[in-house]
This record gives sequence, structure tokens and C-alpha cells, in this order.
Amino acid sequence: ALLSQPSLAAAAAAPERLWRTVGATVLGSAATRLWARRLALLLLVGAGPVLASPRSGSSAATWRHAVASRLSTPVASASVVGLGAAALFGADAALASSAFAGSFVAMSAPGKLQSTRSLLGAAALAGLAQVALSAVCVGAGGKLGAAAAVGVLLLRSLRAAAAVVLFSRASRAGGGGS
Repeated sequence: ALLSQPSLAAAAAAPERLWRTVGATVLGSAATRLWARRLALLLLVGAGPVLASPRSGSSAATWRHAVASRLSTPVASASVVGLGAAALFGADAALASSAFAGSFVAMSAPGKLQSTRSLLGAAALAGLAQVALSAVCVGAGGKLGAAAAVGVLLLRSLRAAAAVVLFSRASRAGGGGS
């Protein structure tokens, strides 16, 4: 019974639950990317005063910038978003975990998901993967990361397949008159 529970799959695939899972995953990935790129720096390096600096010789602005750079790494950004999702969706642990899975998608290497559109597409696919994996290995960990990896891999595979199709059509159109 640990490996598969079809009743959980049916409950997760209900349309209302499906869209909430996908939406929370997309929201989590967008929030993680926003935090990593802009929000940490804006909140911590802005013009506001600093209460204390760790070393008397360093300026407050330098200290704030150092803290902002440490909090804007992919892992720290995912942690901030995970904590925020737990606080925001505390009553609904499934939504909080979906947002956390979205933060895993946003932790992908910048070269893998370069645009915001590709990030959100991979997050949507990861949300669908969460639903597909909901009844598999119940009680075992790692499904959020696996769903994120599936979302990124699916998006990259779809983009590669689309490129092959477009290239073959272009080569047929260009070489068809010879």
C-alpha cells in the first residue's frame, strides 16, 4: 500500500485541486525568482536605517549589501519562499508544499530556464507532475524535488522537440525549390 494509493491520485486530479496545485507551484517559482533577483536587495539595501552592524569598521551599506547577497542565492531564496508559503498557506499544507516545489523549479541553473516564460512553464509542468506523483510512494520523501526536475526536463524536452520541428520545416521550405 505504500507504493500506490489510487484514491489519492483521484483526489489530487480533481479539477479544483489540480488548478490550485499548478497555481501555487507557479506562484512559488515566480516568488523565488523575484526574491533572488530583486526583492532581497531592495528590502535590505534600500535607504532605511540599519540597527546594528557586525563589525565597527564596516559601513552599514556594505553590511546590508553583504546580507542581501547571501539571502539572494538560489537556496536561500527557496528557503525564504518556503517559509513564507508555510506562513501564508499554513492551514493548507498541500498548497504550501506546492509553492515550495515551485521554488525548487526556480533553483534551476540560470542557463536552463533563462526567461520568465520558461520558468513559469516549467513550474506549471512541475505542478502537473506533483499531481501525477501524488499517489506514488506515499509516505516517502523527495516528490517535490522530483516533480520540479520532471517539470524542468519536460519543458526543455518540449523546447528541443519544437526546435527540431521548426528546423526541419525551414530546411524543407528553403531546399524544396532545388
